[in-house]
Amino acid sequence: MFTAPRTITLVAASIMFALPAISSASAAPQKQFQRFGDGDQLRRVTISKRIANQRRRIRRNRRLRRLTWRETRRLRFALSHIRGFRAKYTADDWVSRREFRHVTRLLNRNSRRIRRLASNRARGWNRWRARSWNRRLPRHTLRSRLNGFH
Repeated sequence: MFTAPRTITLVAASIMFALPAISSASAAPQKQFQRFGDGDQLRRVTISKRIANQRRRIRRNRRLRRLTWRETRRLRFALSHIRGFRAKYTADDWVSRREFRHVTRLLNRNSRRIRRLASNRARGWNRWRARSWNRRLPRHTLRSRLNGFH
């Protein structure tokens, strides 16, 4: 008669100690899945930071007059195109490696465009003016030659 309560107590105690172990065992695969989620989060943050950085570079180069308004418009349009891909790829809350490579490739190409267009000093109408101005002699030299002063 006294053995039954002890057995029940032991069973109850073993269940109480086993519950945290069972719940921690079921949490282990979730932690492993979270590791993959962290890589996805890293990819998302990388894409967002690069887009913000390129937007800042375009704005700064336009302010410093290294880019014309047409070049700025074209670069901003390309960046909005990339942002569209980012929105499409992050809609399912997961960015795969293939999607990340695709957006990275587009960002690399746009970064090269920004650098090339911002470092090109003479553009459009200014290119013709710069070329013709370099061919011209200064006015005082022309005047002195016409007047016979060498």
